[in-house]
Amino acid sequence: MKPEIIYLAKDRYTQAHTHYDQAVQKAARIITLIALIIGLLTIVVALFSDSIFSPQGLLDWTILICQIGSLFSLICAWGHALLAIKFGSLHPPKLSKHEFDHLQEASREAMYRHILNCYVEPTEELAAINTQKEKYLTFSYQELAIGGYLLAVMFMLLFLKEIL
Repeated sequence: MKPEIIYLAKDRYTQAHTHYDQAVQKAARIITLIALIIGLLTIVVALFSDSIFSPQGLLDWTILICQIGSLFSLICAWGHALLAIKFGSLHPPKLSKHEFDHLQEASREAMYRHILNCYVEPTEELAAINTQKEKYLTFSYQELAIGGYLLAVMFMLLFLKEIL
């Protein structure tokens, strides 16, 4: 076995680990953004609470439905972003002192195989974790977009209501 294979396996593990870190950072940014949006939505609801929570006509009911739908969508996006952060844990390549002693006595081929397996198994696990994190992030982005659209409609309707 060529030592370059181990370098390749180590590079793949490093790439998967970088992808993992990026997914966690994206989820953290989404959580921050959603917290700000929910805070702003709370302020808007407080300002227009008299008109939002006592719907009189079709326009008022549409505003209320948009508000509830956007809040629900944003909470779902927040939950999926939290799942993306929470899901999966990292297992670094494992080599203990006992294994180092064993590797010194093993043949060159056995040593390379063992070191390669120490990188391949965690990389495969990390790839599966990254796939799941990306799925949760995709859900979060989609729900964030839906919430944004509903908020835009709600604000347009509120503006229209104030004009009329």
